[in-house]
Amino acid sequence: MRISLIGCGEISPHNASGIVASRRGELGPVMDLNAQAAQMLGDQFGVPHTTELSSILDDAAVDAVVIAVPHFLHADMARQAAEAGKHVIVEKPIATTPKDADLMIESCRKAGVSLSVLFSFRYEPRLVRAKEVFDAGAIGEVVATSIQFVTEKPTSYFTEGYDKRVQSDWRGSWSKAGGGVLLMNVCHMLDYFRYVTGLDVSQVSGEMSSDRSPAEVEDTIAVSMRYSSGAIGSVLASGAARGEKWRSDEMIWGTHGSMELAPNNRVYTMRRSGGLLPARWQRLKLGPKVNRIARYFDEFIDSVAKGEEPAVTGEDGRVNLEVVLAVYEAARTGVSVAVGESRP
Repeated sequence: MRISLIGCGEISPHNASGIVASRRGELGPVMDLNAQAAQMLGDQFGVPHTTELSSILDDAAVDAVVIAVPHFLHADMARQAAEAGKHVIVEKPIATTPKDADLMIESCRKAGVSLSVLFSFRYEPRLVRAKEVFDAGAIGEVVATSIQFVTEKPTSYFTEGYDKRVQSDWRGSWSKAGGGVLLMNVCHMLDYFRYVTGLDVSQVSGEMSSDRSPAEVEDTIAVSMRYSSGAIGSVLASGAARGEKWRSDEMIWGTHGSMELAPNNRVYTMRRSGGLLPARWQRLKLGPKVNRIARYFDEFIDSVAKGEEPAVTGEDGRVNLEVVLAVYEAARTGVSVAVGESRP
C-alpha cells in the first residue's frame, strides 16, 4: 500500500519512518502548505513533495493518506481524501468536535474506504502483553485505574513544537487544537487503558488550569472518572511540571490483582493464570522490541486487504474524543458530566 503524508510537521518524520519500516507499506509523496516543511520531509525520505493537496488526492498510485495537520482541519481533509477514494489514517485526536468526527466516519463509510486513528501505542509490547494478562483473568474485574502524566513543555512549544520544524500558533488555541495536555498527550493513555480493559468511561468530573503557560488550552488537569462497569479512575496530568522531561505512572487495580503499566510493567495476582505465579509482584515478560508505528501500519494494511475494519476505528477515535470533551465541560461547569451526551 502506498501511503502519502498530508502535513509534514513534527510527527510526520516518525510516521514516515514507520511506513518505511513496515512490511507492506510504501511511502508516497508528501504534502504541506509550508513548502520548506514539505521539502525537508521529502528530501529526508527521498520521495516527491508538494504544496498542493490535489496533487496527492489525484494521484492514482496513492492508496491511503495520513492526515497530520492542525486538529480543526482534520474533518474536511478526511472528507476530501475519502471522496478521492483514499483510505484515511488521521493523527489523534480524530477531530475537535463530535460533529466533525461523525462527518469523517460517514464520509469514509459512504466512499467505501477505511478510517483509522493513529493510536499506535496499543502496539507497544508492554501493552500487548498487559492485554493478554488481563484477558487471562490475572487481575479479575477492574476496581480502579490511575494515570499520572507529567512533562515540561517549553514556551516555544506553542509556536514551534518540540523540533521547531514549522512556525505555527495552533497548539495553544481551543478552536484550532481542541485542548491541551489531556487531548494532546493523555488521549493515548485513555485509548490504551480502554484497549487493555475493554471498559468505557461513563461519567467524569474535573478541574483544569492554564495559569503556567502562554496558551489558552489547559496545562494542568485533574480528572475523576466512573466506568460503565462501576469501577472508578483518576487522571492527573501537567505540561508545566518543572524538571520533568516525560514521566508516566499507570496502574490498574482489580479484584484478584494489580497491574502497573508504567513505568515498571509488572503485575501482582492471586491466581495462576497467564503464565504468572501467585502472590508476588513480577515483571511482565515482553516479546522482542518492535516499531509500534510500523506494526500499526502493517495491521491497518492487512485489515484493508482482508476487507475488515481496522483494529483502531474511527468510532474508537470518536469515543476517545467524547471522554476528553466531557472532562473539559465538567471542568468548566464544576459539575459531573455524562460521557456521550449530545455535543455540537
